[in-house]
Amino acid sequence: MSWVQEYTKNRDRISPKVSELTKIIKDRTFVGLSKHLRALTHLNGSFEFELDYSATPDFSLLIQDLVLRVKDGSTTVEITDCGSGTQSLAAVGIYSYLAESLGGTYILGIEEPEQNLHPQAQRSLLAALKKLPLQVIFTTHSTVMLDSLEHEEVALCRRVSSSSRGFEITVTQLTRTFWGDIGIDRAKYYNFHRRRNSDFFFADFVILTESPIDAELVKHLIEDGGLDFAKHSVSIISLDGVESLPYAYHLLRKIKIEFATVVDKDYFLPYLNDELESSRDARGFPRYRQQYKATCLIDLMLPDAVKRADLLNLFFTNHSRALSVLEEVGVFCFRYSMDIDLVGSATAQGVLYGRLNIPAADQSPYGLLIGRKNQLKKIETVLGTTKMLTPGSLPNSYKRIRKKIPELVRATVR
Repeated sequence: MSWVQEYTKNRDRISPKVSELTKIIKDRTFVGLSKHLRALTHLNGSFEFELDYSATPDFSLLIQDLVLRVKDGSTTVEITDCGSGTQSLAAVGIYSYLAESLGGTYILGIEEPEQNLHPQAQRSLLAALKKLPLQVIFTTHSTVMLDSLEHEEVALCRRVSSSSRGFEITVTQLTRTFWGDIGIDRAKYYNFHRRRNSDFFFADFVILTESPIDAELVKHLIEDGGLDFAKHSVSIISLDGVESLPYAYHLLRKIKIEFATVVDKDYFLPYLNDELESSRDARGFPRYRQQYKATCLIDLMLPDAVKRADLLNLFFTNHSRALSVLEEVGVFCFRYSMDIDLVGSATAQGVLYGRLNIPAADQSPYGLLIGRKNQLKKIETVLGTTKMLTPGSLPNSYKRIRKKIPELVRATVR
C-alpha cells in the first residue's frame, strides 16, 4: 500500500489536526496580510488590522478532496500512478514541510528510501535528506547510500541468537572520536575508504587481503574448498597495501563483524637487510630479522606477551606451528608471500617451468624468483598455476586458507 492510499484509508483520524492546520494558515497567511494592510494605511496611531476566522472552518472537506499530481510539460500524472520512488520522495517532502511548519523537534523515520531509485537519484535523495530541518533515521540495503555517509553516521543492526528468545538485535556504531581514540588520522581513513565499496557492512564475514591479486587467489581457494559465495554473506576487501590494514582491522573489531586477515610474512617481520633483494638466500628465498615490525598489529592480534614471544621463535623454527597460532586469532600468513610460496612447492615449480617456458638449464627456484620475478607476480601466473594443482600439492599456506577460512565462515551463520 502506498503512503497516499494509506492516508486516504485513515484520513478520518487526521481530523483532530484541523485546529493545528487552522492555526498554521492564520499564522503564516493572515498575519502577513494584516501587516501588509497596515503598511498601506497612511494613518497615525498604534492601531493594527487583525484578520481572523468568524468561526472555526471545516478544513476536513478540503483534505478529503486533496490530490497531488506530477506535471512534466504538458503531461500530468497523479502521484498514485507514479513509481514508488517518486511517491517516497513526495512523502518525504510533505512530512518535512509539515515538521518545519509545526516547529519543534521532529524525527523522520524512513524504511529503505532508495527503493526503485537509480544510484545517482539515491545520492541526490541522501543529499536532500541531510538538508531537512529535522532528524532523519532510515534503514537501507544500498551500498550507494552507505558510500555517501560518514561511517560514524551508520548504526549497524545485526541479528544474533538468543538463549531467551528466537533471536536478538545488536546495534553497533562508531563514536565521533573513534579514530582519534585509536590514534588514526580520520582524513586518511576516509581517503582509504572512499576508493572502496561499503558492502562489507552487510556481510556476515569479511576477508582482508593485501592486494587485488591476493583477493582473487583467496576467493578461488575458499571456493575450491567448498564455500558457496551465493549462499554465505562474505566480502573480500583488498587493502592495496598493508599500511591500510589498521583502518579495516579496527573498524571491523569495533562494529563486531567476524573477519579473517591474510598477509605476507613481511607484514610481521622486517627483511634481514631491510630490502627484499639484498635479503635473499642462495636459492632466492627471503630472509628475515627475528623481531616484530613496529607497524604491525601483533599486540592486538596476540595480546599475550608470552604467545607473541613464542610466535616469533616459531617463525624461524616451525613455520607450520606459527601458522596454527595465528589461525587461532583469524590471521593467515604465507610462508613468504603469495607468489614465492608457489615456488616452495615442488609440484608447483614444475607447472611454473612449463607455463613460463623456462629452459631445463635455468629450471631452479633461483631462476623463478630472480629471473622471472615479474612474471611470477602476475595474476594469470599465480591463479593459473594454482588451478592446475591438486589440493594435496598446494603450498601449506594455501591449504590452510582453503580449509580453515570456509570453516570460519560457516561458524558465523546466523
